[in-house]
Amino acid sequence: MNPLIFQMILMSKAESKDALVEFRKMIETSASLLAIDNADEEDIERLKDIHMKTKSDFNKGWATVENDMVFHAEIYKSTHNPFVASIGNSIMEMFQPSLMISNRDYSKIVTENHDKILEALMHRDKKAMTQAVADSLDKWKELSLDESPD
Repeated sequence: MNPLIFQMILMSKAESKDALVEFRKMIETSASLLAIDNADEEDIERLKDIHMKTKSDFNKGWATVENDMVFHAEIYKSTHNPFVASIGNSIMEMFQPSLMISNRDYSKIVTENHDKILEALMHRDKKAMTQAVADSLDKWKELSLDESPD
């Protein structure tokens, strides 16, 4: 296991869920805004393909966290900054158990949130991206984190 992830998991046991959400929101918002600045058309096409595969899989009843992880990894990769990509992927690995709940139980909400994020990226709309990420993470907290006890 990545030492950074291990350290964050240990810390997450002692910290509040609100602090974890705040941390993820800070990282994902910053990375998504950087992706707006740095993503090229190939990055956007890869994200579209990943998103279409996710929708197709959900329609077939295949709710897998892998597509969600790949979508977020591609956003981090689209920043064209290896430090952001590394930290982002580590964070997604840390939150994978809660993402499994989201994808299994709330696949429609996951795809709607990804629709908004992808749309904001395609239009290079930073205000829409900030709102899409905030809304997505608020839903994630409400539906996946608040479901389990502290």
